[in-house]
Amino acid sequence: MNRTVLVCPLDWGIGHATRCIPLIHRLQEAGLEVVIAAGGRPLDVLRREFPDLITVEFPGTRVRYPAGGSMVFAMLRMTPRMLMGIRLEHRKLREIAAAYRAGLIISDNRYGCWHPDIPSVFITHQLEIRVPARLKMLSGLLRAISRHYIKKYRECWIPDFELHRGLAGDLSHPAKLPHHAYFIGILSRFAGRRDPYREAPRPGFDILVMLSGPEPQRTILEEKILHQIVSIDMQVAMVRGMPESNEA
Repeated sequence: MNRTVLVCPLDWGIGHATRCIPLIHRLQEAGLEVVIAAGGRPLDVLRREFPDLITVEFPGTRVRYPAGGSMVFAMLRMTPRMLMGIRLEHRKLREIAAAYRAGLIISDNRYGCWHPDIPSVFITHQLEIRVPARLKMLSGLLRAISRHYIKKYRECWIPDFELHRGLAGDLSHPAKLPHHAYFIGILSRFAGRRDPYREAPRPGFDILVMLSGPEPQRTILEEKILHQIVSIDMQVAMVRGMPESNEA
């Protein structure tokens, strides 16, 4: 196998990129060359974390959550655009894979990043797509669309615990798993950074807020939290999930 691995995280927030960090470290420890293909904030995060790695601009379908109204209906309206985006993403992926002679492709929740001739892995914690009760009739259709793309990959990795419903509950523990799905445990960029048996120093704050996700919902949630914390007598630290910003 060509020893170049193409890592492609979704760009809806930075969570998909940050959970790729420990995976990239493991790939490097195994002596593999890693090329990062991403867009927006995820690309900013991974470029800072791995300044010596090759990075490729590979933005996904632009998704903007509504500032108000039904999130579900907004996502349904965007479905045709998202399906077309998957097709375009797949074409671009094949170009990038050929340019860097990739021997393995790892996609974190990007449905179009598979290749018919190169082993491809799909990472997701959302195998069960939840919808409000009044739209329950759509859950089967959405699940079928999701599984249609997932089955194109050689393997499906679930970053969660298999026992006790894990951390994601029903999302990562559907009634029926794909036949090529494997639980790989939690992916954390902080894993191995500190001796777990050594007592950690007390932080200088009482509450830690960590935000991410597509706009404008990320900013809307941030503003609501900021409005609330001014009335509590606690020290609060906020990680805003905006690597392009120099503001605290």
